[in-house]
Order: sequence, then C-alpha cells, then structure tokens
Amino acid sequence: MSQLTITGNSHTIALNQGLRQVPEAAGVTVFGLGAGVYETEAFSATEAGRVVLTQPVYAENLVRFTGQDHIAPDRLWGICMGTHNPRLYGDRIWTGAAAPSALAGDGQRPVSSGLIDRMADEDQRHIRAFLTQLKDAGIRFFVISAPPVRADHQNIVRGADPEVLLEIDRRSRARFRGFLDGLGVDFVDFPPETADAQGLLRPEYAAGLLKNGKRDPHHGNAEYGALMLRRIDDGVALAVDARALPLR
Repeated sequence: MSQLTITGNSHTIALNQGLRQVPEAAGVTVFGLGAGVYETEAFSATEAGRVVLTQPVYAENLVRFTGQDHIAPDRLWGICMGTHNPRLYGDRIWTGAAAPSALAGDGQRPVSSGLIDRMADEDQRHIRAFLTQLKDAGIRFFVISAPPVRADHQNIVRGADPEVLLEIDRRSRARFRGFLDGLGVDFVDFPPETADAQGLLRPEYAAGLLKNGKRDPHHGNAEYGALMLRRIDDGVALAVDARALPLR
C-alpha cells in the first residue's frame, strides 16, 4: 500500500491537528513546507527529472520531514496550495473604494472580471509551475483546498461587503480549478458543511488566536482539519489510484 503524505502551506496546520480526531488516518503524514508568502516567487525546479524545492525554508522542511531532497515518487502526495486567496481580497481597496464590476455601487471603482482573473493567474503562477513540474515528473498527487473566506477577515471587520471578498475568491478558485482540470489533477474542495449559507467559514471551524495573541484571519481549526481529512477519504475518486489512500 502506498503512503499518503500531505504537505503545502500553513493550512496544513489544521490538517495536522485534525489527525488526532481521525484515528483511521494513523498512516497519513502531514507537514507544512512553510508560509504561503513564499508561493509568490519561484520555489521549485526540475533537476535531472526530479522536482526539487528551491525556496530554502521549503527545501529544509522537505528534508526534515521526509529525509529526501526532492518530491519522491514513492508515495501519494496531497498538495495543499492554490486556493489561498487573501492575497487578492485582502487589500484595503475592497473595503469600499472598489468592487467587482457586478457588485460596484455608486462612487466605487468597478473592477472587471477579466482583471480579477489576471490577478488570480499571476498570484497562482508559481504554484501552477510547481504542479506542472510534478505532473511532468510522474508524481502521483492531488490538490487540497484552503478553507473558505472567514467571516472575521480583517476587511469584513473594516466594513467590506462580504460578497465582494466571496466574488473574488470564487473567481480565483474557478481559474485554479480550470487549470487543474486541464492538467488532469484531482481537487478536494473544502467540506460544504464548514461554510454558512453565504459561503463564509462557520465560526466553529475557524482557528483561534495566534501565539502572539493576534486574531487569525485565514485558517481553519482542528475540527475543520478532521472534516477535511474525512472528505479526502470519502469523496475522492483519484486517477492516481484512490485505493492507495491508507485512511481505512
């Protein structure tokens, strides 16, 4: 039976915490490569047919947790990257000065869908390159979603219409899903029960305060992580051999 290893950005923290609530996932390894901020620059490359991580923090954590300096083909990988969109909807301009064109009111600058799509493509550029490298190298993998927009995101706290953030998130996710479909890679979306009727992350699935005492505006908690792990087990029909998932 193949081994399942889940890695990616800081949203892996909730998945790691959730392992404690999912005993049947005892054979699954979860570790973080590092903060999502490193996704905004090139962080990977193909060398002699192997996919290596060129970002020092990512490379160090890969060796630390796997003992290997490349994304090895000896296991099934779950990659948690690609739908963390606060980099797009987190700017203060969305608190009133601008809105997607379909939502813009009087006095607001309308931002076209095409421009939002271009922003999303640019934000995802290096993640897409990494996933393409994995595909070309024959690595068996699927992609795991980040949580939905949090109801207490700082722009909503500042007075932004939640629908503005949700629209940007929806378009960005759609662009990324289209890319994955074209690449032939499976995607595990967030559990639908973790979002409210509007589409925001329910408070009971939101991470609490950070270690420095500040509010966490992005992440899910252990309960969210456990539901996500069960969704991986129950809902994925992977072209990379779903029977390899060692969750049962």
